[in-house]
Amino acid sequence: MTTESCVALAGGGNSCGDAGDPLHAVSLSNVWMYSFIATILVSLCGVIPIVFIPLDGAESLNTPGGTSKLRMFLSFAVGSLLGDVFLHLLPEAWRKCSGTHAHLMNGLMVIFGILSFSFVEKLCESTVEEEEEETATTHVQNGKASGDNSSLSETKAPAKAASWATGYLNLFANCMDNFSHGLAIGGSFLVNFKVGALTTLAILLHEIPHEIGDFAILVRSGFSRRGAAKAQFLTAAGGLLGASAAIWFESAENVQERSSYILPFAAGGFLNIALVNLLPELLQEKRPIESLKQMTFLSAGVLVMATVTVFFES
Repeated sequence: MTTESCVALAGGGNSCGDAGDPLHAVSLSNVWMYSFIATILVSLCGVIPIVFIPLDGAESLNTPGGTSKLRMFLSFAVGSLLGDVFLHLLPEAWRKCSGTHAHLMNGLMVIFGILSFSFVEKLCESTVEEEEEETATTHVQNGKASGDNSSLSETKAPAKAASWATGYLNLFANCMDNFSHGLAIGGSFLVNFKVGALTTLAILLHEIPHEIGDFAILVRSGFSRRGAAKAQFLTAAGGLLGASAAIWFESAENVQERSSYILPFAAGGFLNIALVNLLPELLQEKRPIESLKQMTFLSAGVLVMATVTVFFES
């Protein structure tokens, strides 16, 4: 029996699959409820990193120990982002390809994602630099700034802009990633409860290491621990929208065909964040021991994502 007929029968109080088996009972109201609960549960992963990242907001970056710890978590973020892109997002995007030029379009969307994120960062950097210059000029006119302070402000402006932009761009990419997760959750609960629960579990295990890295990126961008957790949770809106779209069309496939370029675009954004913004900062480390720690955490991020992918594909 098809998914569409299952939902139609469910509306009249019947069930699909084995009669009397609660794992296969389906009603449209329950599909909505289970999908929303599962999506919110996945979004709560963004709060978990508070336990693993004992940093008191951006203020901790002023201490050598805080900076070292943050860079380790940023290394994990680079590994988890690269693992997510090359082991999950891109394989999934290419698997869903259909049509003569679908692979070409996916590749172009990856490039478009990289360039779009770079453009936004440059735009933010230019805006912050202008604000810093105006502030410096005002201080000089008021006789409150010396030449050294002015040059220091100009030096910090690009770094401040890049860090700030990276945090918000990462949240945007997470919203799109959560939209695809919502599609999967909503579509799986349309089949039956058991499939929906297993899909939710798979996404949970996939998201936890990802969210730890994202949390570190937000802290680096100036968020407090509480602010980072709130921002992570707010990305649930993307997941709820995806789940709603899948249920509304009574099949995740219909929506996936219309939004098939979301995954490669998000992959391009994650590549930009990992390789353009985070990795160069890690490469500035001169101490061999710290570099070894960072490479270990980076490798751990890739390994965790690979383990989750292999486990749920086997």
